[in-house]
Amino acid sequence: MQNTVCNSQQVWDQAAAAHEAILFQSYEWGKLMEELPDTSFHPVILKTDNGQAVYVPVFEQNGNISGNMIGYGGPFLEGPISFEWLQGEIKALFGREMSRMLLPYDQATFIEEFGPGWEVKTTHMLTLPDTFEELWTSCSGKARTAVRYAEKESVTIRQIGQKELNEFYDLYKAHSAAIGAQYVLRLSFFQRLLENLSSRVFWVGAFLEQKLISSSIFLYDRSHFYYWQNVNSLDGKKAQASYLLMRDALQFAINAKLRWADFGYSHSKEIARPKRYWGAEEKRCLQFTAAE
Repeated sequence: MQNTVCNSQQVWDQAAAAHEAILFQSYEWGKLMEELPDTSFHPVILKTDNGQAVYVPVFEQNGNISGNMIGYGGPFLEGPISFEWLQGEIKALFGREMSRMLLPYDQATFIEEFGPGWEVKTTHMLTLPDTFEELWTSCSGKARTAVRYAEKESVTIRQIGQKELNEFYDLYKAHSAAIGAQYVLRLSFFQRLLENLSSRVFWVGAFLEQKLISSSIFLYDRSHFYYWQNVNSLDGKKAQASYLLMRDALQFAINAKLRWADFGYSHSKEIARPKRYWGAEEKRCLQFTAAE
């Protein structure tokens, strides 16, 4: 087998299933990323000198080559490889080395000691118990109090589908403007997320008097539940709606027999605090960023 860009989703999906790849390494996730401006997905298959197949989701955007895009990334494979070797193979295919890669927590991908360009990032991880009752009794009382407050305010929860998508998108744009987001995803991105990854998405909204005031998007694969997107209006924040969304989401994850909830990176202590209330602990991830 020669180093190549894989043109068959079936081949990629079969390899991903055999290696228990995560959602962000899947073919469908890669194609979804093509909804981003000037972005193309290249599912690359490499072969090491000892015959190991290495599957690398590669993203090209504005002349840069990356090993992940809006989420974790990196190759899936049987055993660790050399990062230097990987960069050489990618350069041979694309004329440039990868400028960025974020590895999932506790994934042993490369054999070298990490050198220049690598840094530690953090996520918050929660080991999911067998029942939601175990989680409910062990989490912080502040999380339970916030859930009860949202219920007292008559906030209701329902799943988001195509019918609610435009209302969600209006809330998403307003939220993005309020926090000064660097970029805003297009409506077509969320449409494609619903259409092509519906079996890997738990998407819920909080409503007050039939108006959407908060919404969260969770993604999942065989074992992990990822807290991927949360948007709020001022009414949503006031009513503590995100806690009610999280309660329902964690119930779903536990009922689905998932093993871990990954709450992701927090840009501030304020964002990290509710994650700890649910019992999540800070864990280390590794990120590569090439020097300018």
